[in-house]
Amino acid sequence: MKSAIAIFAALQLTLVILYSTQQTPTQKASVAASTLSFVTSLMLCALSYLEHSKSLRPSVLLDAYLFFSFLFDAVMLRTLWLMSFNGAIRIVFTASFAMKGVILLLEGTGKRRYFHPSRNEKPSEEETSGLYSQLFFWWLNSLIMKGFRQMLR
Repeated sequence: MKSAIAIFAALQLTLVILYSTQQTPTQKASVAASTLSFVTSLMLCALSYLEHSKSLRPSVLLDAYLFFSFLFDAVMLRTLWLMSFNGAIRIVFTASFAMKGVILLLEGTGKRRYFHPSRNEKPSEEETSGLYSQLFFWWLNSLIMKGFRQMLR
């Protein structure tokens, strides 16, 4: 997880450098937006570490941010590929978009697999499920399957 976010931050820094060296009418806005994205990726790294070390449940804030920014980045990516932009910017932004998708999937998964089976206080599936699992009640699937196979007690 940390390595995926570090790669994403490096790609965001590369975008800052590429936008600052490009001469276009929108250079100032592009540099400002890419700088904010780089700072956000650094904050994402810190917040992800804190959430994984201090909480049972994956971060709702991170999941929501990554989901909406992924949608908005998809629109920007489409625009970059339709316009005649610098090829390096398009490629780096595409790689950054793909890494954000990987981080979105990694952050959205539950944390149940990180707990040791030897511990007595094993948390429930609801406590360790992520935002998407909570929204679609995905954490109930194992209980439903168990109830289908045998009587629940």
